[in-house]
Amino acid sequence: MHKLFMLVAFSALVGVWSSESGAQAYPSRPIKVIVPYPAGGSADLAARVITERMGAVMGQPFILEFKPGAGARIGTEAMANAAPDGYTLGYNTPAPLCIAPSLYKSLPYDPMAFVPVVMLNHAPFMVTVSASVPAKTLQELIALDKANPGKLNFVSFGVGSMLQFMGENFNMVTGTKLVHVPYKGAAPGLIALLSGEAQVIFDQLASLKPANYSSGKLRALAILAPKRLAQMPDVPTATELGFKGIDGAVWYGLVAPAGTPREIVMQLNAAANKALVDPKVVELLVTQNAQVVDGGSPEVLAAAIRDDTAKWSRIIKATGFKVE
Repeated sequence: MHKLFMLVAFSALVGVWSSESGAQAYPSRPIKVIVPYPAGGSADLAARVITERMGAVMGQPFILEFKPGAGARIGTEAMANAAPDGYTLGYNTPAPLCIAPSLYKSLPYDPMAFVPVVMLNHAPFMVTVSASVPAKTLQELIALDKANPGKLNFVSFGVGSMLQFMGENFNMVTGTKLVHVPYKGAAPGLIALLSGEAQVIFDQLASLKPANYSSGKLRALAILAPKRLAQMPDVPTATELGFKGIDGAVWYGLVAPAGTPREIVMQLNAAANKALVDPKVVELLVTQNAQVVDGGSPEVLAAAIRDDTAKWSRIIKATGFKVE
């Protein structure tokens, strides 16, 4: 009996030791990050900068896998179906997690089932006009549109996109009647703005290229965020100008499949927070016109997902938009 007892105790200790050593072994191989947007865009650049540093911290490389399409739903579905072992993550925005639930009766994934890991960076929208528009301030743009209802249009990069809803919400809050014109992607939409074919856009600085502002081809009238952009310190926020309810931004965060262990999530979170204060990472993000954020705990991203889901639901219902 004594020998049997010793054998059982020894087996239990081995089991505990094996469990602990297994947990400590993470990560033991490269970590894949699914980016549901095309390579080469602003999402790619920021994800690459941050995850490279995270890889250095964790001792394993982070590999980006691009799965664009269907408003980021294809890549998000792929991540949702991955094993919850910490080796597949998603680099996501509000589009597939917060907006899609109000647009589609059913989705191939549960937006609220993902495990938030960390907020990574933030890019506020701006109200931008083509050089062909005489308005020099946000107030002048609103007055111009009200004097010429239906004559000014605003650009989006597709029906049902965040840019469309930003414009529709702007109309609703300010009483303007800007006409929505969707283009098939960022490039043709930007060309339309630069040529004067389109007049207004609600988008982030990185997408519209800072050189277009410095050259005078585009003019920023307001930042749709609580504080001004460091890259454009002379452009006021909409709140400063007395306009509330039109703020909006694209945030980027890391999420994991449902069921990913908390200890793995916290390891990833710690590595991301170290990356976000690395001077080289900060410098590169600023160069790419992203707003550097304090990543914080997973709960910070969870709160952003909840808040944005409620916000976009209100906007979509108010505009009466339906997916055809």
